[in-house]
Amino acid sequence: MIISVFRICFIVICLLIPFRTLAGNNNEYNSKELINGDFTIKENNKPKAWHFHGSDGMMTLDSQTSYKGNSSLKLSLDEKSDEEIYIEQSVDVEASKLYEIAGVIKSDKLENSYAGIIVIFKDKNGKTLKHDNLPYVSKTTNWIYQSKWIRSPNNSEIAIVKCFLKGTGVVWFNYIYFSSKIRGGY
Repeated sequence: MIISVFRICFIVICLLIPFRTLAGNNNEYNSKELINGDFTIKENNKPKAWHFHGSDGMMTLDSQTSYKGNSSLKLSLDEKSDEEIYIEQSVDVEASKLYEIAGVIKSDKLENSYAGIIVIFKDKNGKTLKHDNLPYVSKTTNWIYQSKWIRSPNNSEIAIVKCFLKGTGVVWFNYIYFSSKIRGGY
């Protein structure tokens, strides 16, 4: 009887641990890796785990224009504007560690405008310690793969991965990747 109660308590604790880790700082998933970088998992017709900043209708999941797979993220600004719209996700990081940021970007009619992927490292209080980016795109481009290794600064605990459009035009993002793991490695 005592062993059965112990087993039940152990099982309940093991089941509760994953739910506890879903809570956390700014990332509701409390992940050490970017979630849904291919934009295939949807919630209310928006990409799960990502937070959009901008006006409605400027962000869509595009199933017609995709690098690979079912959909890509599309950001668009029609009117002449210097507005910036973006989608972001926060990821838990370790200080002084190498991380790879990568993604595939396509643009259309980004005249006097630009788009790209930025990583912002913050400490536990939310203070920005460092930011870095992949090369920005402008004008009209086909799909461009970009990748870069970035070292997180001392005291960093969170990285914010941000895909953005500044100005008029259309940009698509796909296969956004941020991790300390070496892809294809052992």
